[in-house]
Amino acid sequence: MYSLEDRDKFFYNIRDNVKKSKRLIGTYLIGSSSIGFRDIYSDCDFMMAYKKNAKVEDVRKEILSFFNKKDIGYIMERKWSDTIWGVSIYMKNGLSSDISFGPLDELKIRSNQIAVGVDTKNMLKKHMEEYVKSVKPKELDLDNIGWNFMYLLRKISIALERKNNVYAYQLLNDARLEVMNLEGHREIMKMHEFKAYNELDKNFLKKINKTIPRNTSSREIKRCSKALLNIFNSLPFKFDKNLSYLLFL
Repeated sequence: MYSLEDRDKFFYNIRDNVKKSKRLIGTYLIGSSSIGFRDIYSDCDFMMAYKKNAKVEDVRKEILSFFNKKDIGYIMERKWSDTIWGVSIYMKNGLSSDISFGPLDELKIRSNQIAVGVDTKNMLKKHMEEYVKSVKPKELDLDNIGWNFMYLLRKISIALERKNNVYAYQLLNDARLEVMNLEGHREIMKMHEFKAYNELDKNFLKKINKTIPRNTSSREIKRCSKALLNIFNSLPFKFDKNLSYLLFL
């Protein structure tokens, strides 16, 4: 297991290499990297902008050169477009870093936890500020959320009738996640980004804990499903009342 010193050295190594790069013009710090690491398990995540005349394959090779090959355990690569790629680096000592990279004008900032880390051309801060201003808060698709939650409860009932209690248990977990994300939205938190469920309202969490079954018996799963439905109905969102017909079997 790595130490805090190992993580700091790893983090600054990436940042310093970006400063020296002839292809990269800077990097955004994403997640807890941008505000101070949350804890020892926080990753070092970056979004890097490269020059327009640079080739994405050359940028990829350069980024990988930041790390000692002997220390790398695994690399996962992704391509979101011809010009925007990403690599996830997992070191043998447990450290990891998610790095996405693309031309500055094509980088879209979707995180609420982001800061400029390196800005060699004084362009990243301006881009970030302009992009954030242009983005409107995403509205909840309540029709889809309400349907999905009720559909999951319906599937739970059917699974229990079929004596497939293990599947019903999994469906209950999925339904609970829908409710927790709704509460996260109510508390103005982007749950899909950093999954800070433990920071939700304490009273809400007490209720949610009661929807975790002690076993996979039909009686226990039914009890938890009912408790979860009560929480769902208590949230200050307006859902179509006819959704209740999904529960009629």
